[in-house]
Amino acid sequence: MGEAAMKVHENLYWYREKGFLDSNTYVIRGDITILIDPGLRKYAQIKAEEMQNDGIDTKGIDIIAVTHLHPDHCDAISFFKERADAKIALHTSQIEHKHVLRDISRILRMECFDFHEDIVFDALGEVGLDVLHTPGHSPESICFFVKSCSALICGDLFFLNGVGRTDLPYGDESALISSIERVRALDADIVMPGHGDIIRNREEVRRNFEIITSFFR
Repeated sequence: MGEAAMKVHENLYWYREKGFLDSNTYVIRGDITILIDPGLRKYAQIKAEEMQNDGIDTKGIDIIAVTHLHPDHCDAISFFKERADAKIALHTSQIEHKHVLRDISRILRMECFDFHEDIVFDALGEVGLDVLHTPGHSPESICFFVKSCSALICGDLFFLNGVGRTDLPYGDESALISSIERVRALDADIVMPGHGDIIRNREEVRRNFEIITSFFR
C-alpha cells in the first residue's frame, strides 16, 4: 500500500499524518465504518484518495469521531461530513467543555451524538470497540480500544517514547498520568497514537509504557 497508508488489521487502517500539525487518521470497518481523527482539512483530499485506494468509499463513512478537539485532529470533519451522511461522534466531556470548541464552533452546527447515549457499536459485531475518557492532554480527550486486534487508538495521550503536552490551556499532568495508567491496564498489542509511528508488538508496547511512565518518577 505504500508508505502513506497501512492496513494494520483486517478491520483497521492507518493513514499517516501528512505535514506540520496534521494528525494520524484511523478507519475501523465492520458493518459500519468509523473514521477517527480526520486531521487538517488541507490534507483531507489526499487521505480520501488513499482510503479510496484501500476500497473505502468516503461516501460510506457512518461515523466521524475525534479523540479530542484540537484543530490538528478535527479540522477536516467538515470535509468528510460534506461527502458522507455521517454522524459526528463526541464524548459527554467534549460537548460540555465549550472552551475547546470556540475556534471550531461549526462542529456544533452539525449532527452530533454522545457515545454514552447512542448504542452504535453493536454494528461493529466481532470487531468490538470501547471508548474511554482519558483527560490530561485536554479535558475532553478519549481513547478507542479495538477489541478484535487489541489496538489502542490514543490520540495525544502518549506516543512512541513521549507523552502528550500538558502546558496547553486546560492541560493537566496529574490527569494525564492517571489516564496513561488506565489504558496501560488494557495490555494492548498495538498502540496507535495521534502523531508519529504506531507500536505494533506487545513487548514494545510494554517497553514504551516503562519509558513514558519513568518521566513522572
